[in-house]
Amino acid sequence: MTEARRDAQLRLLTHPALMLALLATQVVIMLHACWNSPANRMDDREHLRPAMIGTWRDGFRLRPELSEPYIPVTFFSYRLDLMLFGLEPERRENAGPGTAMERVHSSSGSAAENSIPRVPGMRVMNALYHVLAGFFLWMLLLRLGAGVGLAAIVALVWTGHPMALESAAWISERKNVLAGMFGFATLLAWTADRQRIWRWPLVYVLYTLAVLSKPSALGILPVLIGLELFDPIGRAFHFRRAGDWIALSKRMVIPILISVAGSWATLQSVGRELVLPPGGSVWTALLTDVEIFGRYIGNILAPINLSFFYAVEPIRSPGDPRLWLYGAMLVAVCGGSIWAAGPPYRRLAALGVFWFFGALGPNANLVGIPFWMQDRYAYLSAAGLLLAVGAGLMGLAQRLRISDSNWTRIAWAWPVAIALAAGVRSPLFADVNRLILDAVERQPGSAMARLCAAMLCKERFHRYSVNGEQPNPRLAEISGKTAIDLYSNIEYCADLYAHIDTFTLRVKRAELLPLLGRLDDARALLGKVPPPDVKMLLEFGPNGERLVRSRRDEYSGYPPRSLAAAYAILGEIHLRQSAGSQTGIDERIALAALAEKNAAGAIGVHPREFEAHILKTRALFRLAELFTEKGDLASAVTCQQNGLAAMSRVPRTPLVLKMAKRQGLDLNALPHRPGE
Repeated sequence: MTEARRDAQLRLLTHPALMLALLATQVVIMLHACWNSPANRMDDREHLRPAMIGTWRDGFRLRPELSEPYIPVTFFSYRLDLMLFGLEPERRENAGPGTAMERVHSSSGSAAENSIPRVPGMRVMNALYHVLAGFFLWMLLLRLGAGVGLAAIVALVWTGHPMALESAAWISERKNVLAGMFGFATLLAWTADRQRIWRWPLVYVLYTLAVLSKPSALGILPVLIGLELFDPIGRAFHFRRAGDWIALSKRMVIPILISVAGSWATLQSVGRELVLPPGGSVWTALLTDVEIFGRYIGNILAPINLSFFYAVEPIRSPGDPRLWLYGAMLVAVCGGSIWAAGPPYRRLAALGVFWFFGALGPNANLVGIPFWMQDRYAYLSAAGLLLAVGAGLMGLAQRLRISDSNWTRIAWAWPVAIALAAGVRSPLFADVNRLILDAVERQPGSAMARLCAAMLCKERFHRYSVNGEQPNPRLAEISGKTAIDLYSNIEYCADLYAHIDTFTLRVKRAELLPLLGRLDDARALLGKVPPPDVKMLLEFGPNGERLVRSRRDEYSGYPPRSLAAAYAILGEIHLRQSAGSQTGIDERIALAALAEKNAAGAIGVHPREFEAHILKTRALFRLAELFTEKGDLASAVTCQQNGLAAMSRVPRTPLVLKMAKRQGLDLNALPHRPGE
């Protein structure tokens, strides 16, 4: 093949329609096995619910009581999905007992709230935004002088990368693909001809949309600065010239103000969820970031050990060998790329390195967030690293006297390999349970991976228990013991405190023990618990409504929901003890009364803990049986009536019916009270 023909083929890559087709192909391969899978239980419904029952104005309202990021643009995109695709009944194969999704269902039975926008349509929109982000990246690289081949390769690798699968496949990460689309469009507008008067307003609007899509888009600000410092084709920036710094400062005033406003709104919204940085301080967070950034580089260049959750052991001292090992890796890859790029591509490589570190800034754990490392955090920054490495390889090819067309033909193996890797990983996102088990296998030191896996085993225990959908005592025992073991091992995870407090962890471990017949072990594990009749400090909203505090607020040193669960466990223990035939009737009545008292205490702490209402009903019915056995019929009738009254306060939704059946109570067999 002649050089002229190769150049002609290379020029085909400058055709926008062809590039869009190639980018779309990458995304189709990426989502081939999961585009139609149900919305998972992690937090998809928590993000979608405001779009389903709120108004358009709700998107602009700060809601710090929900501990959600301020993402009005993402909210509007969900509303758009609702208009385009309509509603479908929620498929809840991936939503098991005890999840946030079920708690939402338990509080409402309306058709709108029990439905979501059509999932395939939402994933198609995710894919569209992701493809557009890759397209804007390609146009930007062409404008920066990366060359036809390098621009195409980097855009295709970034778009089809397995790490991007988390953002494209997970409905909750709509905010990430929107931030990428608007963020790269911001960079494209920033590099337009400065003589065009529409350039600056467009930059400010696009950057605002990016920040209002997801707070991590604040990482675009350092990239804007990098474009000024290392502009590969524009006027060289003179670092020692004060005038250049003054001009740069003037251009950055409005983007900085937008960033400050976005940061303030985010902190107001998610302030309840902030935790200590890794290791407990900003210093240890910076040390730990050396390892995290090094691992990101490894995952971007060789995505062979990706995980939905990652275990990170904080680096607390400069003497930790991991600091020097990963530091050497950072210097080798980043410095080596700049050196290998040579004079023709050196500024491009330097820009890519600056881009990589700058875009990771909002996720550098300097403000403590529960998740220290996630694939989605490198969504914007991966493009910078790929650009730097690609520029280095281009420079190296020139030193070896390899033409650009030949280099491009060789480099096509990169996006092909990346697409295959994403296609192999795609089935994991079709089933969140497989995704969680894969994370535990790959990252056994991750507290969140173990928490989710333990919850999965707990669901299987209830499914296989005597009152479950598929009774199987042997599988139930195995699942229950596995869940308890997973909870026990979480104590040794370094990121434990970022996800759960120790009391809540003890409660979760103790929940299954009574059901396995280990009553004494459950009581011993709970330790000291405040008496159930202690008065709770109430918290009221502006309209006088009672608000349930978030999981990180504490009441008497205990999170309210966990304290309510502890009372319910104690009530279950007493109720099971009251069924023993070795004690006298009065002692059994006293135990059943204690069970009812603990259930009432759980309801007092957390009124919407419906399992506690069911437990209270069971305890009252048990008291009625015991009083009948004793011959005190008046007390028996009173307890029976009180039990029915307790159940009248609980909505008989499918979830509550399942909860009751799990505890051996058939609500459909109970008479309805007037007004129900």
